[in-house]
Amino acid sequence: MGRGHIPAGTGIRSYPIVERYRIVWIWLGDPALADESQIPDLSLVPAEGTGHHNIGNYLNVKCNYLLEIDNLMDLSHVNFIHFGSLGNDSMRAAEVKVTEEEGKVRADLWMPGTLCGFGEMQGQPCDQWNNMVWMQPTSMLLEFGAVPPGEEPIQDPHKYAFHIITPETEHSTHYFYGTSACFSDADASQAKLICDAQTQAFLTEDNPMIEAVEDRMGGAEFWSLRPAILPSDAAGIRVRRRLEQMCRAERARASDRSQ
Repeated sequence: MGRGHIPAGTGIRSYPIVERYRIVWIWLGDPALADESQIPDLSLVPAEGTGHHNIGNYLNVKCNYLLEIDNLMDLSHVNFIHFGSLGNDSMRAAEVKVTEEEGKVRADLWMPGTLCGFGEMQGQPCDQWNNMVWMQPTSMLLEFGAVPPGEEPIQDPHKYAFHIITPETEHSTHYFYGTSACFSDADASQAKLICDAQTQAFLTEDNPMIEAVEDRMGGAEFWSLRPAILPSDAAGIRVRRRLEQMCRAERARASDRSQ
């Protein structure tokens, strides 16, 4: 077939790619600006051959990717959107603490003296937490856990959840998710149970709400709608602002290189 000869002027555009944490990272911008050091630290993703895992899950969501990030960074939504599945009335009084450091936005939700929303202690009195860390540009790491009231809140390394958001179009998003738990052959079914619980919550609770917001916006630019900003939106707004800054900086670098 052509004896290996490539006709003059023929070529296929290529992109920088790195495989890390069992994920393929692709840079679609100017190849000269690709920087492996900017890949988010997702080293908590279980390595191959270490047991049965709940990773590599995927949904296509009919919304702009920023709405998906808004939802994940607003930890208060668990007590409303996921009421009865992951959340309950006892969790609603807690307030989110937002901090920013080294390019990461962190939202901490500490809920002492509440009823456990999910896991081994579900429905029991506990001190529990949900903490979300955004790593630029669109990867998030959720820390979650619960302990009996008054015990030291030590984070279990098997209780992290990964959320990776990739824009598909202006109005659709690739959503990848999973958890850090590793299970033996005897407990292999636990990985599927966790996956099913996550997927059920996303499909029947998160996605209908997010897609309805996308539909109600009617293609309008977010800030043009003068959205009401609640205290629980602080983390999501910080992320939006950081992404706006990053996009402006990237456009400026690309413009400088083209001159």
